[in-house]
Amino acid sequence: MKKTLTLLALCGLLTTTGFAQSTRKLVETTTQFLATLNAEELQETQYAFTDSLRLKWTNLPVGLVPRPGIA
Repeated sequence: MKKTLTLLALCGLLTTTGFAQSTRKLVETTTQFLATLNAEELQETQYAFTDSLRLKWTNLPVGLVPRPGIA
């Protein structure tokens, strides 16, 4: 029983810390990308959190479904 609890605790620790993606790196990369855009591209790229367009995304191949934003 003690081995099982130890194994479960170890698995829980590994899944929450060992494989988690750092949000710091995501924020840095996003900030760097946005810094490369001009004012018009920024307007086409950024949407308000309340905009319904943020829910209309797709992973289908380009051409099957129109995609908002810049190419």
